[in-house]
Amino acid sequence: MKPFLILWLAVGGWWGCTQSATPRPPVVNEPTMEYSFEGRVVNGGGEPLPEVAVTIRDAPASVPDLATLTGTDGRFTLNNLPAGDYVLRLVPPTGNTVTAAVKVDGRGGVTDLRVEK
Repeated sequence: MKPFLILWLAVGGWWGCTQSATPRPPVVNEPTMEYSFEGRVVNGGGEPLPEVAVTIRDAPASVPDLATLTGTDGRFTLNNLPAGDYVLRLVPPTGNTVTAAVKVDGRGGVTDLRVEK
């Protein structure tokens, strides 16, 4: 009986018999990526600027590298973003890079971002 008890304890005893063989993955609370930001890049006179490169420079959480170009109407959309404060980098064809602080909160609408020529 004693050798059986020692063997049983060596292989985990009762505790080892009740544990699952498959480890559980850790629970990770990732931010919800459910918002979009719509903007329009305009010059000092309020005219739309086409072909401006728009990228995310700073974000409240880890987001994929997103970049887009404005259309002929100066508009762009960035999708699948968590809510929060962002800094966007705007690079018009003229090359004078500017940054713009924006808030993504799911309220919608188009935000004008001004770039001086």
